[in-house]
Amino acid sequence: MEKQVDDPGAQCRWLPEKQKKTVPSPEEKEEKKRQKGDALRRRLQERRLYDEMMVEACLLHYIGDP
Repeated sequence: MEKQVDDPGAQCRWLPEKQKKTVPSPEEKEEKKRQKGDALRRRLQERRLYDEMMVEACLLHYIGDP
């Protein structure tokens, strides 16, 4: 004996529904891209300043105070 199904295309109750993915708007994409660029520039500037400080410290160590 075969069971009859009301809607063969319907999902079973025990299976989770597909999660909906939200698509960001173009403005949100641009804002996120700008924030990433700002963060990258800030990290590069901090690294550059740290490198300059280390070079000065090493050079001053070998020169010594006159």
